[in-house]
Amino acid sequence: FHYELPLDEMLRRKLLRLGRFGKGDFRRGQADRDEIARITNDAAQDGGSVGYVHCTDWTTGRIAGIIRREAAAGRCSLAVVDYIQLAVGRDKPGRTDEMALALSVADLKTAAEMAGVPVVVVSQVTKEWHGRSGGGPKLTMMDLRGSGQTAEKANLVLLVWNESVVNPSCGHTVADVYVGKNTFGPVGACQLFWDGHRCRFLPLGLSF
Repeated sequence: FHYELPLDEMLRRKLLRLGRFGKGDFRRGQADRDEIARITNDAAQDGGSVGYVHCTDWTTGRIAGIIRREAAAGRCSLAVVDYIQLAVGRDKPGRTDEMALALSVADLKTAAEMAGVPVVVVSQVTKEWHGRSGGGPKLTMMDLRGSGQTAEKANLVLLVWNESVVNPSCGHTVADVYVGKNTFGPVGACQLFWDGHRCRFLPLGLSF
């Protein structure tokens, strides 16, 4: 469920992921017949396993209802909502943004528990990380917008720092993942390989 990206952009990213095709070449139309055939075949075999919904002006209550319904029908094993701040206040009139954000996250957490499927909620971060120096984490829990309420409702909070997004000329292909909260286990940090050409993360040492 995406509050911001239009459907055609979401489908483009899906095609890049499935076809293992670089986004630069994709935009320039640089693909030979063999590559087009491979991408078409990969997309056909996917069978619609990932559904994309452009949900501008939807309430989190509506999304939660769809998650529960689709999970009950065996059609949902994971839901992703991107990004939660754009849902603030849509169905929570008379409340502050932080209060509305907490209730929106609670809607989705309840849906996850009732449906028995993971629900990933993508959040914005503040600009507090600008100018931060030292050897500590680039992002902290306090960098989440509405951090107190968001972290309180979530079972697991992951903070992803991708240097190549902040500084495209750096050439980094490794992203740092900080586990800021984990209700069911330890906190800490790990790293993932960032395949920017295909908009995906992979375990370190695994690339295509």
